[in-house]
Formats: sequence, structure tokens, C-alpha cells
Amino acid sequence: MPKIRIYHSRTDKKYTEVFQRPGETLLNALRRSGYMTSYPCGGNGVCGKCRFEIMQGETVLTSEEKNILTKQELDRGVRLLCRASFFSDGGIVLSGSWEDKIFTPGLSEAAVSLKEGDCKKADFDVAADIGTTTIALAFVDRESKKSAAVITKNNSQRVFGADVLSRIQAANGGDAEKLKALIWRDLVEGMDELSEKCAGAPAISRLVISANTTMQHLLAGDSCELLGVSPFRPVSLELRTKPAEEWWEEIPEKYAKTEVTLLPGMSAFVGADIVAGIYGCNLYHRGKKPVLFVDLGTNGEMALITDEGTLASSVAAGPALEGGNISCGVPSVEGAVNSVSCMGKRIVLHTIGNKRPIGLCGTGVLETAYEIVKTGAADEGGTFCGAYQESGFLLAETSARGTPIRFTQEDMRQLQMAKAAVRAGIELLKREGGLVSSDIDKVYLAGGFGCKLNVYKAAGIGLIPHELRERAQPVGNTSLLGATRYLADKEGADIMKKIAEGAKIVNLAAHSDFEEEYYSYMNFNR
Repeated sequence: MPKIRIYHSRTDKKYTEVFQRPGETLLNALRRSGYMTSYPCGGNGVCGKCRFEIMQGETVLTSEEKNILTKQELDRGVRLLCRASFFSDGGIVLSGSWEDKIFTPGLSEAAVSLKEGDCKKADFDVAADIGTTTIALAFVDRESKKSAAVITKNNSQRVFGADVLSRIQAANGGDAEKLKALIWRDLVEGMDELSEKCAGAPAISRLVISANTTMQHLLAGDSCELLGVSPFRPVSLELRTKPAEEWWEEIPEKYAKTEVTLLPGMSAFVGADIVAGIYGCNLYHRGKKPVLFVDLGTNGEMALITDEGTLASSVAAGPALEGGNISCGVPSVEGAVNSVSCMGKRIVLHTIGNKRPIGLCGTGVLETAYEIVKTGAADEGGTFCGAYQESGFLLAETSARGTPIRFTQEDMRQLQMAKAAVRAGIELLKREGGLVSSDIDKVYLAGGFGCKLNVYKAAGIGLIPHELRERAQPVGNTSLLGATRYLADKEGADIMKKIAEGAKIVNLAAHSDFEEEYYSYMNFNR
């Protein structure tokens, strides 16, 4: 069995060892050894993001590597983790971003924020939002109905791909049980950490989970066979409650009897997270002008709510708005850059928790793109000017992990694709509702962005219509808000069922004008 050493750098003697089974790829060897970093295409040899360089030994050169890598890269010994398999013992060096993910545990550690009260004197339930990229959990005081502590951490399923389609393919390809175990372990670890922070808290009696439809299927062990093919039929969109041990047989004994509720969804691609958001923001019984609700996550889900009813849809935005598929991207954890300003040659960064920067979360990505175009480092088409094309835009000489933070041309393209998809969805949903921007009373911008989203910069890059920026309101993680509120509301189940069942789903992906709208909003001049 080949032993592969993963070196920090060519000049450093520090290394990690993994053993590679016959015919096994390095990616799978890393997974099996517990290195649960994310792979944008799910390890299918498509994206080319998992490059490494051979120091010792020789690998089997695959056709995918020949197609993706240049001749110069191949001659230099560059290969792909998801394709490479060594003949015998070897040594490799990872690229800077991958090195950080393998050797630094910070991205998988929870960022904890104690909000109020003395945890030791209260009884708690837990609300959870399971996003494609990140997971948030809140300890909810049963008496006051308020959150005492909130944690945010990575969704470990990212090792099977950055988006829901990659996860669906993985589940249908035989990895459903692995995906289920990963998300349950994340939840257990999160509840354990909350309990540690609130020392002396009793057993958790209720866990309410809000998530998109794919995440709920993977959590419940439902088949994903019909989720990934038209007409995209979920196994269940119902509100479901049963003990944790009936959801997952391997649940630790202390949580076995915890009552676990999955909140109801609308469709295969408009899930319980949107229902929870509409419920949490109290938008379901309005008597005013229409409002637009947009969840800025890996799946750009949105709803247009009027007195005549609710139109809901989603677009495949990709993970860029959550820091995914970005070379220096990180989730919204402590140390993540969430605000960027350029004042002449001076660059001012603000981070979550005022910690040393580790990379860019979603708001940091958005604001960096805005500032790059504003300063002329890129044109309105998003193309970097001059030397920036090769070196990228330097934000910090060194991060908390000892590496520079740079925003690259490819990062800009990832952001453009995400924002173009969301904006095209907004415009087409308005059109389906027979409305124009002036008809919209308010725009609620939800998601992991939290309340730090700068709506002027969001409008500045064309993510939302310029004429709606004064009516746009960041509302944070409304999926978690809705799950938290559900714990305190005896009528919550009935209300959320009505929201879910009363919505009309619009398939924007099949809309004849979607592609044209999408490409028209790639630029930064709209």
C-alpha cells in the first residue's frame, strides 16, 4: 500500500502521511484518512481545482488530467487529487489554498457567539439551518424563547461537491449513507459544542431543522433518484417529526429521544429554508404592496409575495456568495473578511469577530468585486487589467494562516456567474408576477450574509436592481430565525404548512428568456 507524504512546501520538512489503497485516488485516500475538505465538482475530474505537484514517485496519468492540465503543468508534475493514483510511495506539495485546507483545522471549527443570559440556569431546545455550504445551530431558551448561543460551521458534505446537484449525483452513485452520516455527525458535534458552551444544560428535548429540499432528503435518508431529473420529484415536502434514533440509528444515546422536526418545503428546489424565512420575517399575511424575498446562498431561492399569492423559484447561483469556489474563500466564521474598502492605495478589511483575516466570506467576496471595478483594476466586464490578470488583486500580504489573500480573475468569474443568476431570477420572477421594480415595497435579502451586506455595493455590482437599493433590507439567516420561532409558536406548524402549500412554483431554469437575462447581467454596468 503506497505511503504518500503531503508536504507543507518544497522547502519545509513538515508533512502529513496518508496510505493509498490499490486503484484508489488521492482524494479518496484523504477522505478515508479524515481530511474532509471540499471539492467543487465532487471529485469528478471536471473543475481542475484540486491541483497538486509531485515531489517523489509517479502516478498514473489519466485522460481527464491530460484534458484539464497544460503541457507545462504536466511536465512540471502537476496532477489532480481526484484522478491521481501512485504506483508506489510518493510525496506531493499542495497549492496554497489546498494546503491551508489540509493543514489548518480552522475552517471546520465552529465560530461561537454567546449572546445573552446564564446558560447554566436555563433549559434549551435547538434550532438548526442546514445550508449546502454551512450549518448554523442555535440554543433556544425554553422559557424566554430567545437564542442563548449560536454556532456556524462547515457542512462536511462539501467533500462530495459544492452544490446540490453534485450531492444528488453522489447519493445516487452509492454514497447516500455516507452523506447522511456526515450531516448527522455535524449536527451532533454542533449540539455537543453548544452544550459545552452552556455547561450544565440538560438533555436537548427538541431539534427543529430548516434546510433546502436536497439537504433534508440526505438527512432523512430519502432517495434522491427523482430529485436530479425532470420533473424533479421529492420523496416528501411534508413537516415530519419523530425521535432522532428513528432518523439515524447511530445517533449517540444522549440524543436518541430528542424530538426532531423537519420543516415543510415547497418544491424540489424551493425548500423549507424559504418557508422558514417567510414565516420568520412575518411576510405571510401582508396587506401592503408586494415584497420580494431572496435567499442569497448556493441555491438562489426567491419568492414574490403579494396579496394575490406567492410566486417562488430558485436559480443555481453556485457557492460563491457563501465563499465557496473562491480561491481565498471561507465560510462566515471568525476571521472571515466580511467588508472591504479601497481608499486610494489603502485597503481596509473588517473581519468577523475582529480576528486576523483568514479569507473572504460571501460579503467580502461581493465587496471585493465592487471595489476592484470601482478602482479600475477590472473593467465593467469583470476582466482584470494589466498585471492583475496574472497576480490577482492583493488584499493582504499575509493571513492568519501565513499566506497572502488574493482575489483572482477566476474568483471574479465565479462571483459574476452567481450574481448574474440571482439577478436574472429576480427580473424574471417580477415579470411572471406582472410587476416592475417600482411596484415592490421592500426587498428582504436573506442568507449567511447576515446583517453586514452592503446593499449599495450589492446594487453596484448588479446583484439587485439599482432602483431597489433604498428598499432592500438585509435580514440575516432567516432560515434559522424561522426554525427558532417555530420552537416558541404553537401555531407554527399550521402556518408553515399554509405557506408551503399556497405557493406557486415558477421553473426559471426552463424559462425561454433565462439564458439571455443571465448573460446580460454578467457585466457590472447594470
